[in-house]
Amino acid sequence: FPVTIRLSASNTLIDADGVGTDTVRQGSYRGFHGGDKAIKKEMYKNLKTQCYYKLAEENINISNIKLNVNNSNVKIDGVIGSTIKIGQNLKNIRDLIIEDLRAVKRMSDDLDGKKETNDKDQQKVILGRSPDFGDTIMMRKYFDLTPKVGIPIYYQ
Repeated sequence: FPVTIRLSASNTLIDADGVGTDTVRQGSYRGFHGGDKAIKKEMYKNLKTQCYYKLAEENINISNIKLNVNNSNVKIDGVIGSTIKIGQNLKNIRDLIIEDLRAVKRMSDDLDGKKETNDKDQQKVILGRSPDFGDTIMMRKYFDLTPKVGIPIYYQ
């Protein structure tokens, strides 16, 4: 049986750049703006870069990440399943996440000494599509960098 998780709006993060802006306003959700300044004045080009670096340092590089993707715990556009159709191909969501994360490349520090990653357009060239699944995993690090608000309620 799948477990349903009920989250407060304050524990729901929406990519607020582009079309997500209205969703954030309408639902009182937390908005993620990847181009914002890094949190705690750390030396990153922006928030998105900071989250990708933290994900690599605290999870990926030390094998502290588990992608439990199966037919009972993934729902995209109202459809439950571990695959999604992209173009004419049926792709495993776990594989898409891995591809997306591998498309993120460390760049040389900028002139101010801030760490950088390749931008989304460069990632799109590598992948032939937008790295939306990787961005979702990256955005999870936002909660590790910001104060905790609200309490999730779990029930079956």
